[in-house]
Amino acid sequence: MFLPKQIQDYVKKLRGPLNQLSSFSISGLNEILLDNYIDADLQEFLCPLNLGHYVLFSPKYSIRYNFITSNSCTANCFSLFYTFSFMMLYTSHEVLDPKLKYLNSIMLSATIFNFLVYCIGCGQNSILNIIQSNTHVNLILTVQKIHKSFKHTNICKSFVIGNWIFVITLLTFYIGLAAIETFVRKLGSNCISYVPVLITDFNIIYKIRMVKLLRYYTVSWTSELKRINQLEINSTHDIYTISYIAHFCGWQLKQPRRLLGRNEYYDIMIYDDEYKIKRNKSPEKRIAYKRLRRACNLACKIMKTGSFVEADATLPLSLLSLLANYVVVLLQFALL
Repeated sequence: MFLPKQIQDYVKKLRGPLNQLSSFSISGLNEILLDNYIDADLQEFLCPLNLGHYVLFSPKYSIRYNFITSNSCTANCFSLFYTFSFMMLYTSHEVLDPKLKYLNSIMLSATIFNFLVYCIGCGQNSILNIIQSNTHVNLILTVQKIHKSFKHTNICKSFVIGNWIFVITLLTFYIGLAAIETFVRKLGSNCISYVPVLITDFNIIYKIRMVKLLRYYTVSWTSELKRINQLEINSTHDIYTISYIAHFCGWQLKQPRRLLGRNEYYDIMIYDDEYKIKRNKSPEKRIAYKRLRRACNLACKIMKTGSFVEADATLPLSLLSLLANYVVVLLQFALL
């Protein structure tokens, strides 16, 4: 069976992942579709961002064997268990804190407010990751479709390096704060309050980097569209120009003999009319003859009789050229 070359290349590209899929049970994944395939370039872009979510036990989706799927039931249960354990640990830390009894009403209210905000934020993040998992998968698949149209290796590498820099900087910053709290201030139990803030910062970085990538794709797509429109305008102008030149050259090659014949015909016709008027005895017709003679003398000094015909014939071609340029200018303004 003979297949097109593009289909053969696509089958070869998917043969490796499909062979890997046959080596384990598909029941562990929610759904496996060929449309869920993710390129290696996009996986490199998502790797540092997903690493932070896995470290904090709050994954948004799962990528295994080059296929992206929503979170499995096991991953969702483990994420909920981690969130519930953290909330219990954080609650016990805040309740059993010996400094709590020495706080005034304002500080106590602020502590309770921070406690509620941290717990609600962690619970909300975990629940949204479970509910919106399919939405995150659809977003990545949409980015994958866009990514296929823009193969810029240097740009992809710059985005990957930027993601790693953001993730490593954020982890280093919070690890440094935890070390200061533990070894300098001897308050290691306070490090638990950094976890909700770290989860929020990772989510913010994830959103910013995704928007940055989509913005780059949008700018590239707009530039490509403008380039294509400019090419179409130039090709339209060339078509009008070639058509005009072809018609003009064809007319010039076709008309010389006819113009020469018309010159002689018009000259004979004018002299014939002069002769008829000259033979007439009427004073009115003699006056008309003199006026005609003056007009003929003036016309002969300016141009030949056939040149009037040539000017009348070239006028439509000039109008066609002007109309072509006008249409091209209108197209340029319409497609900007």
